[in-house]
Amino acid sequence: MNRELLTIIGTAHVSEESVNEVKDAIYEQHPDIVAIELDRGRYAKIKNKMMGIEEDDEISVTRKFLFLLKGILLAVVVGYLFYESIWGMVLLTPCVPIIYIRSKKQEKMRKKNQLNQQFLDALNAISSALSVG
Repeated sequence: MNRELLTIIGTAHVSEESVNEVKDAIYEQHPDIVAIELDRGRYAKIKNKMMGIEEDDEISVTRKFLFLLKGILLAVVVGYLFYESIWGMVLLTPCVPIIYIRSKKQEKMRKKNQLNQQFLDALNAISSALSVG
């Protein structure tokens, strides 16, 4: 009968001693699988670092400018088309922040979806590599 062995090592992620303990266990035991429990924040940081993405989740100044420009242009065009006056454009300017916020959310969602897809691709590659041996 083939017995399976499970080793659990309690760690502190910021402790150099913990890191060394885990490295030693991996080198000595040559496990088939290594699993790490992470909270969402730490997981996101590691995933972003692996994908080469900046740590902050701020959108670049250029993108912010484009979002604002998009909102202003939409307010001007709609204001002119429907009201044919400057007052129509002025009345629609409160829509600019709404369009800006919506565009910003869409950009963040696009980045998140892209990251998730890249992460799934990485997991599939690792799984395939482990299956091959």
